[in-house]
Amino acid sequence: MHVLKPFLIVFLLCSAFLHAQVEAVELRVLQFNIWQEGTKVENGFNTIITEIIENDADLIALSEVRNYDGVTLNDRLVNALKVKGYTYYSEKSEDSGGTFKVSHFVSIHYISTAE
Repeated sequence: MHVLKPFLIVFLLCSAFLHAQVEAVELRVLQFNIWQEGTKVENGFNTIITEIIENDADLIALSEVRNYDGVTLNDRLVNALKVKGYTYYSEKSEDSGGTFKVSHFVSIHYISTAE
C-alpha cells in the first residue's frame, strides 16, 4: 500500500486539475407557443423569426405547429433563418400534439410520450 499511495495521490491531483480545466458548456433553450404558427396575428411568422434570432437559442421547441396546406413549418423556418444568415437544422415531427424542434445542432431526436 505504501508504494501505491504516492501514485494514488498524484492520480487524484491530476484528476482534480484536469476536472478544474474543463469549461462549462452553455446551452440556450427557447420554448414558446407560436399560436397557430403565427397565423392569428399580423406579421406573425416574421415575429417568430425575429424572436428566434434575438434569443440566439441553440435549441428551440415550438408548440401549436400545424403545417398548414401541406407546407411544413420546419422548412419555412429553417429557410427564412438561412436567408438572414442563421444556420439551424430541423426534422419534421410526426407528433400530433403540434410540437416542433429546431436546433443549431445537426442531430435532432424526438422523444414522444404518446402511445
